[in-house]
Amino acid sequence: MLIKFEKKESVLQENHSVYANQLIEKIENKIGIKLHGDKNNKTTSGHISVAISKDTVLVWVFLYDKNGVHESESNGKIIKQNSDLVKKFTGIIPKIKDLEKL
Repeated sequence: MLIKFEKKESVLQENHSVYANQLIEKIENKIGIKLHGDKNNKTTSGHISVAISKDTVLVWVFLYDKNGVHESESNGKIIKQNSDLVKKFTGIIPKIKDLEKL
């Protein structure tokens, strides 16, 4: 399942990485799962991408609907691939308006 939203916010080029990491952490805390990969988590229930331009921040949050099926977006279409690292998200799905406020 894809939750995609846009924030109208100006972020300086040199602060993109810091801003993205802070936003990812806030979203992870809100949802209650790790969305940003690290070597300690062998499986995941979702992932996140952040793209920052001059005055807009685009955020893609994927929460996986099924065990073993990784989802991503390419050219506006959802792409599904088998993966042993994916487990179904069983938490409460956040509302976009709540994520936009973070």
